[in-house]
Amino acid sequence: MHSPAVVLLRSLEDALDVFIAVTSVPGAAERWEKNELKPSDAAKLWVELRGNPHISNGKTLSDYRKGLRHAFNKYSHASYQLCLWDLYFQPRKKTKKGEGASGTVEINYPRHVINSNAHSIDAHLTAHHLEFIDAVKNSYFSTINKFERVNELNELEDEIILIMKKHDSHGCQNVQEPAELRRLHN
Repeated sequence: MHSPAVVLLRSLEDALDVFIAVTSVPGAAERWEKNELKPSDAAKLWVELRGNPHISNGKTLSDYRKGLRHAFNKYSHASYQLCLWDLYFQPRKKTKKGEGASGTVEINYPRHVINSNAHSIDAHLTAHHLEFIDAVKNSYFSTINKFERVNELNELEDEIILIMKKHDSHGCQNVQEPAELRRLHN
């Protein structure tokens, strides 16, 4: 349940880079149509067009995009790291408060929702959605502003920003290892 969702994160980011380049960079659509535009090249084109600004976390946009691709790359194929997203902690016995828990890490055969992993996946999908809204607004600015319901898009964007702030306060953007296993280290 969780590893297939994680596999999609890299593809979504690649698709977003291509979408933004095709809709905003002159000549990118023609390169894409000829199958001559890799997602990493598309990212460089559109980030360069925007002037590689610093974003809310202090990184440059280019470094942020590279970091996402790098973090998700190890989950792009049937790797050991990808399989770890389907492991969960199964407590075995109650312990006194402050002593920790005892149990085992098990493979998710029963297909339980692993809340910590699902929360982390949701954080990345929410961030992706926010980036997509920004891309659409930037690429189709004059057209979108002609619609009567453009305020609804702006309100949705504001709501997603609030959700992202909550995700950020919980550290959900970290995909170096699955959230379920990361919490066991703490």
